[in-house]
Amino acid sequence: STIDPLTGLSVLYPNSTDIVVVTKNGKFNRFNIAMLTCNSRGRGGNKVIKLDSNDTILNVFALNESDKIRL
Repeated sequence: STIDPLTGLSVLYPNSTDIVVVTKNGKFNRFNIAMLTCNSRGRGGNKVIKLDSNDTILNVFALNESDKIRL
């Protein structure tokens, strides 16, 4: 159990193929959604980006493989 507050929420649409993770320090990671495994409730999640000690996840976006990201 955790007492950490929820800091964000992202909608993942059924036709999404890719996930993009953006950190506060400007790191990006884009990967295919098929790489995520489904876990039962209460189990650990998936590691989607390596964070430095002073970094946090800012946003998570669901995209299609043909979508482009403008920086």
